[in-house]
Amino acid sequence: MAENLYNRGGLIEGDGPDRASMSGAEALIGFAKAHDIDYIFCSPIAVMAPLWEAFAAKAIDDGGVESTPRYRNCRHELLAVGLAHGYARVTGKPQIAFLPTGLGVLNGAMGLRSALQERTPMLVLSPDTITYGTDKTCDPGCEWPSLLVDHHGPAAYGQLATKWAREIKMPHELVPELRRGLYFADSIPRGPVLLQIPFELLKNQVPVPREQAFTGSVTVASDADLDKVVKLLAKARAPLVITEHAARSNDQGARAKFLSFVEELGAPVFEFINPTTESFPRSHPLYAPTAVEAHLGEADLIVVAGSNAPWHPPHPESLPDGCVVIVVDEDPLRPRAPFWGYRTDAALAGDICENLQLLSDKLKAMRARGEAPPRNAAHVALWTERNAATRSAKRTAAKNARQKDCVHASRLYAAMNRLLPAGSAVVDEIIASLPLLIEGMFSAVGEGEPQKDFLHVRGWAGALGTGIPVALGCKLALGPERAVCCFVGDGAFHYTPIPACFGFCQQYAVPILIVVCNNRGFVSQSWNIQKYYPHGAAVTSNTFLGADITPTPAYAALAAAYGGHGETVADASQLDAAIGRCLAAMKDGRFAVLDVLCEP
Repeated sequence: MAENLYNRGGLIEGDGPDRASMSGAEALIGFAKAHDIDYIFCSPIAVMAPLWEAFAAKAIDDGGVESTPRYRNCRHELLAVGLAHGYARVTGKPQIAFLPTGLGVLNGAMGLRSALQERTPMLVLSPDTITYGTDKTCDPGCEWPSLLVDHHGPAAYGQLATKWAREIKMPHELVPELRRGLYFADSIPRGPVLLQIPFELLKNQVPVPREQAFTGSVTVASDADLDKVVKLLAKARAPLVITEHAARSNDQGARAKFLSFVEELGAPVFEFINPTTESFPRSHPLYAPTAVEAHLGEADLIVVAGSNAPWHPPHPESLPDGCVVIVVDEDPLRPRAPFWGYRTDAALAGDICENLQLLSDKLKAMRARGEAPPRNAAHVALWTERNAATRSAKRTAAKNARQKDCVHASRLYAAMNRLLPAGSAVVDEIIASLPLLIEGMFSAVGEGEPQKDFLHVRGWAGALGTGIPVALGCKLALGPERAVCCFVGDGAFHYTPIPACFGFCQQYAVPILIVVCNNRGFVSQSWNIQKYYPHGAAVTSNTFLGADITPTPAYAALAAAYGGHGETVADASQLDAAIGRCLAAMKDGRFAVLDVLCEP
């Protein structure tokens, strides 16, 4: 199998029948091809020379037609990690991010931390050296002993922001550890894995085992544990479901399993205030377009289907006596987090939607045998009516929303809903107007009209600056046929490696639409001042130090420096024409920046 999996032009036979050898860089490319990895996203450093040479040779072998894995140069580590993150969020497939030694891992750590938080698989590689130039045949450069080495090194730094990190030292370890790392990344709970690879291993010969490619397998709860939980479900007369990340928006199979479970249980579905994705269709009658906290007291059973923080605050007294809480997640009770203060009466670990489908099947079978009552039709009718009324009220409020000196965010999202092509991806990195985005982009434009099918991806997980890199990864995954629109707050925009992102768009012709929701400040940073000091000096003098972005930059003007299209809108009547020009630029292969002065 090695000839098919790893060889580009002829193997050098090793010591035994099970092995052959080639340079470590060639072995890495072959490994990626064998394991269906489409991209290697590199933030460059000179010791990647063996990899660049191997890719140049591969291009000659390809005859000018680029084959996988594809190399993409990234001008910032956060961009490389974000591209791998966004690609995996759409496809479910882990990619490779190559970061320059320990310094690069530190610079990309915020993106790695977000991937860990969101259980996004990727294989992160970082070069180092084991000879420091003492071997003249493998000298990494004079900068290494003086500037680029750290006492800790890439693997040690990576331990803080990845699922697993390991330093590779010997040639025979390279390919087995790549396989091991990829397996860990793609096994539940999924997440980023980091391998530290010396320059010497990339340049010199390494043995390549003749082994089949393999990936992680689906993990589900035991039959006995499922039976215990399904008995609790069968007793519920007023259940509700809370989710944040149960299924990727693009994973129709997982979403169908989640839908089957909800409909069999007969429960409304609430989302965490900042959902990772659209796990459950927001047009469904049982989708509750409101906060769950006001309704916790009505429930006799709560299923937390993938949520890091299902309600807030997490006080036990938020729930009525006798209410049962069942947590279904890849890693229930969050072993990688410092806190889990939520009542938990039962937990199922493993693939979330696979476990939910198994529960649905068991509950349906119990009812068919007469061992459990049918779902509570009155409960379903109550929530269907409530949800319809809430949607109607929100739609009316959005239509009537006005701002004197700028665009109300509701008007912005309604216009984008109308004009963005169906099937587009919507990536968000906003805070202040996120509820309006979810309502405006994922509800029907008008009464009786069908809802457009948009793919929703949250572009951040606590740390800002990752939304545009994630959106670019989504675009690579979706291809030229489907548009990608990234809504980013003006505050988040300042944390983003903009030159690197815009340069990537220009270099590789990746056309996305970036909408800057410009409320002229870090608005969310004023909330706690207003909450705890409503009559204090900051409020009475209108001095919100942490929220200030003045003077307001001309964000759209930055696009032209990288061949993009940019414009600014401050009047809702100008929105449709401006959006149309941005979409036209994207059809020409250029990215677009639409700076919208808006509130909130």
